[in-house]
Amino acid sequence: MLNAITSRVSIVICCTLLLSLSTVSCENNAPEKDSKLLVDYPPQHDISAVTDAVEGNVRGYLTTPQELREIKRKADAGIEPYRSAVADVVSFAKKEWEWQPPKGEQTCPSADDPVYLEMGSQLAYAQALAYHLTGDAAFATHAISGIRGILGISGFGEPGNTSKPDKQCQLNLSWWIPGFIHAADLLEDVPEWQNSGIKKPFQEWLANVVYPIISFTAEVSMSNWGAAATHCCAAIADYLHDRNDLNLVSYNRLSAPEPFTARAPAEAFEHANALALGRMNGTRWEGKGGSSSACDFDPSAKSMIRPDGAIPDELRRGSTGCEGAAIEENDKSNMYSQTHLQQLIAHAELLLRRGDHRIYDNIQPEALRIEYYDPNGNPLAVELPAGRGSLLKAIEFVFQKSKNPVPRSLKSAGEVAYRYYKAPFILSAIEASRPNSSNRAMAFETLTHGFAEGETIALPPTVPAPK
Repeated sequence: MLNAITSRVSIVICCTLLLSLSTVSCENNAPEKDSKLLVDYPPQHDISAVTDAVEGNVRGYLTTPQELREIKRKADAGIEPYRSAVADVVSFAKKEWEWQPPKGEQTCPSADDPVYLEMGSQLAYAQALAYHLTGDAAFATHAISGIRGILGISGFGEPGNTSKPDKQCQLNLSWWIPGFIHAADLLEDVPEWQNSGIKKPFQEWLANVVYPIISFTAEVSMSNWGAAATHCCAAIADYLHDRNDLNLVSYNRLSAPEPFTARAPAEAFEHANALALGRMNGTRWEGKGGSSSACDFDPSAKSMIRPDGAIPDELRRGSTGCEGAAIEENDKSNMYSQTHLQQLIAHAELLLRRGDHRIYDNIQPEALRIEYYDPNGNPLAVELPAGRGSLLKAIEFVFQKSKNPVPRSLKSAGEVAYRYYKAPFILSAIEASRPNSSNRAMAFETLTHGFAEGETIALPPTVPAPK
């Protein structure tokens, strides 16, 4: 069935988004591609600066072997936070693979299922990191075996608008699959990986088993579910940069003219990036099959990253509500705002390592009137405010406009954001708890992104986006 699906060609009709006060109507809710630089928090980097190229055939998602060599050198010299972060990762990498590889069709009754994905994603990545930090080939061998263990999974339920427990798989896969990709990428030039013969089967498994399941959520959801699925879609498309023989099948909104669209990896990569920017900027909206309580039912509470940094579709999940000005309680408004940021920071970092600052530097300086449809298909209109869409303002909102402590899972993502933005409020939140090690989007970020006081930090090495 999948081969038949992937052979079909769908035509996507996109409308142009005009950055003006004129009315914009986008029948197919096409995502916006353009963005502006921050105006209230200038970037800490010269975005025209020439960056180093990634060595070898590695892509680089959160780090590269050449960066890890430098991290090891500083750790060996006793420099913090490198010394503690290296010790933390190597210790974690010594854990045993105590979970049986899943086989056949899988369901996801809870956020922790299948446990092999959750635990294996972090362990495979830790072992790939540890290989480069220690030179011990056993770490590479264990990581390869761990990646091979997921290839026996034949499916995660039906793609598209499914119900639980299958629907939970859309989120769980979005959380944990990137870690396996990060591990495989770090092993790209390692002899044990090259001799294993699993790269192509792994790529095909990502394209045929995972991508169709998560794609519907990326298209429909304006919450952290959508942010996670969109980041994972981008990571898969990027990892398939050398596989133009594969199509990535995206299941569209239920109101779309076609049920699905097949894209080459390069097109799918840019589509995912545009989805993320549209979600940040408010030019996308919750689709049919998404949440029945989405903020997009009320134009005054339209989903976006607001100018003050709030994400309405996460605030609504707890006591704060869509239009809340601050997070008063340590409830789902707080938790889901944090979860959304973790995914968006991971996506921003992926783009940065392709020489693309659009997510990190995004802000929309002009108001924009749009017409859209709520999830029930009712026509609505709203003027989106100037100043919306800033990732840094969203981080600031959760770090400084929440009356709750910043949890360690968000502090670890804060390591990545701080390396780019150098915002003092981020450092003050993350410094005392180092090494910060994992969340549901990234892992071991003090190792890959922490740096010593007084260091001059350059932009990371880059490779071109898929073409």
